[in-house]
Amino acid sequence: KCPDLVFLDINMPVMDGFAFLAKIKQELICEQMNVVILTSSNRKKDRDQASEFGIVVDYLEKPLTQEKVRQVLDKILKPNL
Repeated sequence: KCPDLVFLDINMPVMDGFAFLAKIKQELICEQMNVVILTSSNRKKDRDQASEFGIVVDYLEKPLTQEKVRQVLDKILKPNL
C-alpha cells in the first residue's frame, strides 16, 4: 500500500526528488499518492519541473510550519468543488 501523503525534498543524496518522482511515474507506482515538495530551493525551474508531475500537490519552501501543514491538509482533504 502506498502512503497518502509524502513530503519530498528535491535535494537528496543518491536519488534526488525528481528522480524519485520519475521512477514512480515510470513504474506506475502509487498513482494516487499526494506529494508535497519541501525544499530550500526557490528556483522557478525547480517549481516548474515539480508541477510536471501529476502527483505533486504543492511546492513548499523550508522551513515547514504548522500553517503550511494545515494548508496542505486542507487542499488534500477538502473535495474539489
